[in-house]
Amino acid sequence: LTFQADTNNGLYRPAENALGITEGGVEMMRISSASTTVHNSLRSSGELIASSTLQVTGKATLYSQLFMGTTTLGAGIGGTTDPRFVIESSGDAQWFLYSNDAGGHIYSCQSSGDIAGNLGKFQCVDRTRGVSLFTIDTNGNFGIATTSPAQPLSVQGNTYISGDIRR
Repeated sequence: LTFQADTNNGLYRPAENALGITEGGVEMMRISSASTTVHNSLRSSGELIASSTLQVTGKATLYSQLFMGTTTLGAGIGGTTDPRFVIESSGDAQWFLYSNDAGGHIYSCQSSGDIAGNLGKFQCVDRTRGVSLFTIDTNGNFGIATTSPAQPLSVQGNTYISGDIRR
């Protein structure tokens, strides 16, 4: 099914029980009983609902909240104690938080290694300044402003403490 004045755009049948949508003669979307594949940008001004798996290859930008079921994804966000939010990656898995406001920074939290016993570090980085904010290594050592904490608490730089230090 194409348009009379624009035959490069339209609907077609790429496989059994599937519907394809083309733009400029290139498949941009395929809908089947097994999955829906979008080959370029997918934008939604309302809700985008995935009742099962939503897989993104490339960049995904979220301008509001991300929900799964009836709870907001993220540890403790929306009152949930079981957020069911997983980021998997064959390399370092990371997520970004940034503000478009003037002077806003780009932050990332990342985990190196995998869940098959090759555990690495977890760290949060200020990508705008290019510095590690904190790191937790495989021994549980916590480092502030260092990527290699040597003790349970390692601080690189000056430290200000208000109050007593007790044993």
